[in-house]
Amino acid sequence: MAMITARCWRDAQYREEFVQDPKRVLREEGLDVPDDLNLHVVMDSPTDRYLVLPPAPDEMTLLTASDADLMRLASAPQFTWATVTVWLYAASVAIAAAGAVATLIIVVT
Repeated sequence: MAMITARCWRDAQYREEFVQDPKRVLREEGLDVPDDLNLHVVMDSPTDRYLVLPPAPDEMTLLTASDADLMRLASAPQFTWATVTVWLYAASVAIAAAGAVATLIIVVT
């Protein structure tokens, strides 16, 4: 994802293609993107940030887990498309702090 983000910063046409059809661009870059996954690209700016909440666990887990268990579950490292969003957001905050104008966030729904 770092390569894609860097290329988007340098190449306006590539960025536009990524914004319009992120699934195609990601696949062209060698990533396996499930057909049933919807992707949306939004751009952060120095004054606008997007926070993404991952999907909630199943209803039974929500009803039976303690708050501490849910907090552990929410912070557990899991590689999912939602996790990619969190990684990119964290990178965008660090980059903005260094003076970048904008970065890209993929929002998975």
